[in-house]
Amino acid sequence: MKNRIAIRVEFHFKGKRHAPGAEINLDDIMERHSTLPPLHDIIAEKNGIDSYSHEYDVMLMEDVRISHAEGFVSEHILDGVLDIQGFERQWLEMKLERVLQAIADKHLHLENLDQHAGIRAALLEAYRRGESSGRTRPRPALNDFM
Repeated sequence: MKNRIAIRVEFHFKGKRHAPGAEINLDDIMERHSTLPPLHDIIAEKNGIDSYSHEYDVMLMEDVRISHAEGFVSEHILDGVLDIQGFERQWLEMKLERVLQAIADKHLHLENLDQHAGIRAALLEAYRRGESSGRTRPRPALNDFM
């Protein structure tokens, strides 16, 4: 299932109403970076709004609204606002489940890891220990998302 959203922000600048927006594939961004950039920044980038401009500053004062959502991301939208942390957490958990299942299938020939709680727990602990072994990744720059 693809996770896609259409985002838009409405604001007034120099006496004119502006409503720039963008359609984004959240799965592509999460696969590459494991995090989402600020939605305002995506809109600015896709609509040629300089992040050092007064227009950008005015745009930041308004909330980004979701007008369309596909996938489980829709579970993380309330009144048109995306719970980014909740979406990222669920997306990463689902990715981890796919990775663990692939390892169990390849090396242990287990088609359904959920039926083997002890093995799942061991794989999960090994993953978590490897993850906390001191490797940290810096937060990517916005240009890395585009």
